[in-house]
Amino acid sequence: MNAAGKTLVEIVLVGVVLLVALAVRMAHLGDASMWYDESFSYLLTQKLSWGEMFHALRNDVHAPLYFVLLRLWGNLFGESIVTLRTFSVVSGVMTVGGVYLLTRDLFRTPADDPRKREFYALGSGGFSALLLALASSHVRWSQDAKMYSLGTAFVVWGVWCLVRALQAEDHRAKHWLAAWALFRTASLYTHNYAIFTFAAECVVLAVLLLFQSGFRPAELLANRRSRWVGFAVLSIIVAYSLWVPTLLNQVRRVKADYWISKVDGWSIPYCLDELMFPSVNSSLQRGRSLIVVAVICLLCVWLIRQRKWTEWLLMSLILMPIFLATTFSVAFASIATPRYFLFATVFLPVAASLFLWRSFPFDICLGASVLLIANVGYLHWKFVESHQYASSQGTRGAAEFAIEKLKEGETLLVTNTGIYSSVQYYTQGKTVPVLLRSEEDLPHYLGGPVIGTMKEVRTWELDGTPLNELWVISSTAFAIVPEAHARLSNEWSQDPDSSRVFKEIYDWQGFVTVERYTRSVPTDADDQHLGHLSRLEAR
Repeated sequence: MNAAGKTLVEIVLVGVVLLVALAVRMAHLGDASMWYDESFSYLLTQKLSWGEMFHALRNDVHAPLYFVLLRLWGNLFGESIVTLRTFSVVSGVMTVGGVYLLTRDLFRTPADDPRKREFYALGSGGFSALLLALASSHVRWSQDAKMYSLGTAFVVWGVWCLVRALQAEDHRAKHWLAAWALFRTASLYTHNYAIFTFAAECVVLAVLLLFQSGFRPAELLANRRSRWVGFAVLSIIVAYSLWVPTLLNQVRRVKADYWISKVDGWSIPYCLDELMFPSVNSSLQRGRSLIVVAVICLLCVWLIRQRKWTEWLLMSLILMPIFLATTFSVAFASIATPRYFLFATVFLPVAASLFLWRSFPFDICLGASVLLIANVGYLHWKFVESHQYASSQGTRGAAEFAIEKLKEGETLLVTNTGIYSSVQYYTQGKTVPVLLRSEEDLPHYLGGPVIGTMKEVRTWELDGTPLNELWVISSTAFAIVPEAHARLSNEWSQDPDSSRVFKEIYDWQGFVTVERYTRSVPTDADDQHLGHLSRLEAR
């Protein structure tokens, strides 16, 4: 096949893969109700000023770049939840494209058989990209208004640029290193877990350059490529140093109080199993999780045995972030949760593809690839089917039901901080919900940095108003955090015939309940409207 034919085949292959990635990520994009993390993104980027947004981020635990870009995206295309999620979809598709390029170019290393290099590179690249395109965990987090798909995109594209820099001739290497520095800095400003990826890259770079120089420092310093690599690493460190003081404050905040459970012997296997086989109930299957860990370890052993820097880089990108995150979790505070490990497991399709396409003849590779992709596609179809969108309306269903029942002048109360902004989103233009605050201060991960932007009332303040009737939305989410839940006083009694329960999609998101409450000891009805305005609308 001539060069033009290969180019046409590659364009068609990449186009089909990206269309598949886009289609599965756009499916059911608006069917799930906005959950707490998404409502935080919505509130920060669409309702607060630039100054208020950065103030909230400094008092939270997130890096700022995703929120800056999402704000600009919302200004261009609108603030609906589907629009905000589409930004993550685009980022997810970009990640798939980056995985294709990375796998293809890893297969094109000079040590490979020239007769296989081009054709096998296309096959291995298409296989790994399709695996990620259909991987339920990456699809799921590419449909959320959160930073995970953007972070994986920056991470993967940065690694691809680094590989091209190490493969390129000297006069071109500096341009690829500059691109790597830009992508890596962007990933660091998108999610703090990118620190672990950067650490893995630096370790491999140090070992590779030392090995190439014969472990002679003078020769290392005299090498032009080594100096460019050092300058690129230094530029990343300098650029990120502006955020380091805020990062250290965030680390102290996480150490003092965070929502992730303390790590134990099953925490890491559970995280990896949940990424390989995500489910709506997040139940731990110990036997399967051990198999997942064993497969990943065997794959990494194969990478080590290849004695190629490309495979060693992949092994480090998979294992080192997991190891460093586990060490941090044991020594300081737990940060081991499945979605954070996306920054490591996004490279598993690349490693699996290299293993398959380097180890077997073409016919076997092609057949095995078709079977594996069909299996991953089937698992994703079953995962989507388990969501039961029609019967899992959650916060959106609760807010719409409350609006139907709410009469003019009545107040809609929300007793769970975690769903307040979501209720506010679904009721905008119809009513302004009021948050019933508990007496305790809210933790940073449940709206503490933005609590001043919410319309709120304390229990004793509510009891001092002349209101006689309320519609109340509550949730079982964040059950382990008592500060997230507020309760009405004994003056209020529930109307048992008014209660309606709405299930969220994921079990850990709980149930949302809408209920009507009346005051047991009514106050002067003539002052009801005046009291409502003076005590609540003034907030």
